[in-house]
Amino acid sequence: MSASGYTGTPGEAWASIPATVAGSVDVFDATARLESQGFGDAHAIRAGYHDAFDHAAHLLADQGHGAVVTPRPAAGLAPAIARALALLGGVVLCVMTLANGDHPPAVFAAGAASWLGGQILGAVLWWGLGQGRLAAASATALRLAIAVVVCCAVVALAWAQPAIVAWAAWGVVGAVGTCLLAGWRFTGIVAAGAALSLTGLALPGTRFDGAVAYAVIAGATGWALLVLARRAGGAAPAWTPALTRSVGWTTLQVAALLGILALLFGRLGPAFIVIATAGLLASAAADPLHEFCARSARSVASVSTTWRIALWASGTVGVLAVWAVTGVGELTGWATAAVLGLPWTVPLATAAIAVSALTAAASILLRSGHAPTSALMCLAGMATLAAAVWLADGSTDAVRYGAWMAASLVLTTAVGASRHASPSAW
Repeated sequence: MSASGYTGTPGEAWASIPATVAGSVDVFDATARLESQGFGDAHAIRAGYHDAFDHAAHLLADQGHGAVVTPRPAAGLAPAIARALALLGGVVLCVMTLANGDHPPAVFAAGAASWLGGQILGAVLWWGLGQGRLAAASATALRLAIAVVVCCAVVALAWAQPAIVAWAAWGVVGAVGTCLLAGWRFTGIVAAGAALSLTGLALPGTRFDGAVAYAVIAGATGWALLVLARRAGGAAPAWTPALTRSVGWTTLQVAALLGILALLFGRLGPAFIVIATAGLLASAAADPLHEFCARSARSVASVSTTWRIALWASGTVGVLAVWAVTGVGELTGWATAAVLGLPWTVPLATAAIAVSALTAAASILLRSGHAPTSALMCLAGMATLAAAVWLADGSTDAVRYGAWMAASLVLTTAVGASRHASPSAW
């Protein structure tokens, strides 16, 4: 099942294998040479390019005209774990900003601002990395980051809830860190900041007011803006049709997931914290678990003797990836409910499963370069929940949320199986 141009060990990161287009007369010849070496569309996507043709064009420009091309950082289990730990450290910082008087709508708004702003900035920076236009993308991201922070500061002042601007600012820090400084160094910085913020609990008279956390986030935000300015290097911002599509699909996906959370927020009340925590931990676990499963899919595909066996085996790995992340979310939700003394009801259990499953499937689709499908899947999940909540008035909550959970599991299991049971996962 291996490509004709390379016979290395199964699961090896393709970004570490040398690709050359030396001697090519044009981009079509360069693409053919790449494919003859075993570099197809799947490998190009993992390296940060749109497809094999785009990969060849960048290599040709780099080797033939001296252009500097910066591909997306190579996928790997260790970087995925580092990103997950950085996410959890950022959560600690944001939670420390919550004073006892913050009301739930402000907390939801703060989380939404952080998530949406971070995802949009991440889409811009990943586009720049993949297209070899990091300077222009950094200039664009710098202006967007300032706009996000200023707009959220206005809302925070109007609501007298400073956590909103703090969380939005951390979304900027997270996007810059994971895209431009992904790895253990950034994780160490975040862990140090989280540990420093926790010292605020021991300071006399603080009463969990998060003063240290605010200081850490303010310093980190200034650092992130400085990194963007230095990477931009005076370049003009870029906004192409491809970037518009990328940001558009990203915004639509996040909006759909926020719509799901908003519906649950209105229905579950104080118990919503259980679902939020479950989704958060599932999101953190998705990256390393899917990286491990992608390696496993490549391994089983490389040793399979027929296409049918390879499809079934790698598809099964994809299903297990979705279910593993779902299990993490369910266990997290149960533990959170137990700690807070909340009853573990059927609506909570089923909602935790559905949110975790959608998170897992969205991660798989984004990793394989299918942002439009990810956005449409999240919209389908939101529509299913809305139908279960609003149209089944004569049913109990157990039936409503159970139906939504079943529909979400069927949809996400199909996504996991179909995406892993294809050469793009090998």
